[in-house]
Amino acid sequence: MVAITVILAAVIGAFVIGIGGEQDSAPTASIDFSQDTSEYEVTIQHESGATLDAQEISISVDSEEGGSETFEGPEFDDGSPELGDDGWNTEISAGDSVTIEDGDLGTDFDWTDGADADEKTGTVQVVWESSDTDSSSVLADYDYDLT
Repeated sequence: MVAITVILAAVIGAFVIGIGGEQDSAPTASIDFSQDTSEYEVTIQHESGATLDAQEISISVDSEEGGSETFEGPEFDDGSPELGDDGWNTEISAGDSVTIEDGDLGTDFDWTDGADADEKTGTVQVVWESSDTDSSSVLADYDYDLT
């Protein structure tokens, strides 16, 4: 009976370990947002915490009107969205920032003077996605209002 219990425990343990798979933990970082209604832009700044790998970070912008745009790590290198003073090229650490302007966004967006209020309001999210596993997490989100 003891032998059966030991074998059963080993099988269950192996099954649980195999099912769980390998999971990455999302990095802990403080991300701050600011907006400039006169320039129609949203700035994202890494305030403190873990240094982030830009290849694992994406920025998602959604408007109340239905516009949607996602910028992934590699796109930070080619200037879309515009790089901040320190840029988000490979590693994103405390003090680094990136600014999203109307011109960085597709035709689904219009943050300029004549635009409807629904086009100038929405949400920006900073999302981490592991390069090793299928793990992902929203690190920060911000409801913008550029009206």
